[in-house]
Amino acid sequence: MARTHGRHGRLYIGATTSAAASPVGATKSWTLDAQTDYVDATAQGDSSKVSVAGLPGGSGSFEAILDTAVYNGDVFTAARDGLSRKFYAYPDGATNTQYWFGTAFFSASATSSVDGVNTVSGTFAGATDIIAVGIA
Repeated sequence: MARTHGRHGRLYIGATTSAAASPVGATKSWTLDAQTDYVDATAQGDSSKVSVAGLPGGSGSFEAILDTAVYNGDVFTAARDGLSRKFYAYPDGATNTQYWFGTAFFSASATSSVDGVNTVSGTFAGATDIIAVGIA
């Protein structure tokens, strides 16, 4: 994968638990985090701490400009109904062969300030594996 600028990134989230994912309008940024649980397996007599890997998981966050011409409120619906949604995160929206996807539970918040643009942001936690496609 060649270097790309973040200005072309896109985030898609499903409007309902069974709906196809659609673009989140006016995204400013998104992040994905992959983590694995590690459990202490140190026993008496070991010469150093010992850990074993548990289950992997994923989470992330996003921020979008609140543009009422393109925003339909799906993020807040997802945050309140407790159902997982399909999502896709593209580092470059023009390249549809390189992305991460999965299903996740979402939370959301809105921000308005006198010295800034209105935004919608949130976090998500993977309900399934977060899979990389075309990304090494």
